[in-house]
Formats: sequence, structure tokens, C-alpha cells
Amino acid sequence: MPEDEEYLGDLRISRGLTQGMLASEIGVSSQYIGALERGQSKLSAPAARQIAEALGYPTQRVSEAFERVRKRPRGEPA
Repeated sequence: MPEDEEYLGDLRISRGLTQGMLASEIGVSSQYIGALERGQSKLSAPAARQIAEALGYPTQRVSEAFERVRKRPRGEPA
């Protein structure tokens, strides 16, 4: 998938992690990760850094993937 089309969930999946695994890694709930991946929760700068570190991606890439999912067309799956 082209980097400029990735959603936050795509980054997690590319590393072979479940929402629960990522949540455990950064000390948050899997519900929070799910809400982020659906664009239904706010991604703070510290959370973006933690997710980026856990996934091995630059923070900017994580933030951009989150913004894409947040701004995706209505009804398009995250």
C-alpha cells in the first residue's frame, strides 16, 4: 500500500500486531487503540510518539496515517 494511503490500523497490521498487543506495549486500552484507528479519539503528541516507537515508524508517519483515517470519506472502512 502506498504510504500516502495508509491508515493508522494499516501501520499496526504491517508489524503483525493486534490492537491488544499494541495497547499493552504502550500502556493504554485496546478500546483506545480501536477508537484511534477509527478516527474517533484524539491522538495526542505523546501517544503518537509512543505508537511510532512501538511500531518502528517515524512519528510524522503515524500522525499522517491518523489524519487520513480521521478525514476519510463517510462510510469508508478504517
